[in-house]
Amino acid sequence: MNALWEEIKAGRRSWSEVVELRPQWKSLPTGMLQNWPEGAPITLYTLAALMISLSDNTASDALLAVLGREQVEHWSGQNRPLLSTREAFALKNPENRRILERYLRADEAERRRLLPELGQIPLPPPTLFTGGPVAPEVEWFFSARELCRLIEGVADLPLMAINPGPVRPKGWRRIAYKGGSEPGVLNLTVFLSSNQGHRYCVVATWNGQTMLDEGRFVSLYGGLLEVLAGLQ
Repeated sequence: MNALWEEIKAGRRSWSEVVELRPQWKSLPTGMLQNWPEGAPITLYTLAALMISLSDNTASDALLAVLGREQVEHWSGQNRPLLSTREAFALKNPENRRILERYLRADEAERRRLLPELGQIPLPPPTLFTGGPVAPEVEWFFSARELCRLIEGVADLPLMAINPGPVRPKGWRRIAYKGGSEPGVLNLTVFLSSNQGHRYCVVATWNGQTMLDEGRFVSLYGGLLEVLAGLQ
């Protein structure tokens, strides 16, 4: 999102720019675009909104392709090369264990040389990710402080509040929220602006070797935000 917003502010892209959905962008759920017809015209705003509000993996991969991996990697920290969701799913597939082992042993340059091969591998069935964690060494790794810096850069964009997550909008002037999860991984990140002009970033991450109790975690996080709202 930061990479897209940077391009829009510079006048090189616009929210209304239309791209056609390509088959190589289609990934696994979550999201809905994986079910849309190939060639469907979609604005960059729609891709961004679906990526943020629904964690649409196909929308994420489409934006990565449109903007260019190198452009997005200005924001990706240690995650280099920055994997698309489709590439990550391919690496996590137990049927592709050999290429995963090659990828994990490789340095950054060699990993980049493996990306075209990953792009040709069929996606695994979605049911692979309905149980416990799968290949947790293949992830996108960010610290809480890095996540706060990233969300602060786009916190004033209205589309960041399409899905406010566990935040109750009452009492907050502006909300920017992004959550994400897969088996064994759960993250909730929010940037809040109060009516008094105070700004907060609250990040919670839970990593485990089993399925996580998302309901309990979200409830605890929401309770923390309620306490914070009461301090205003």
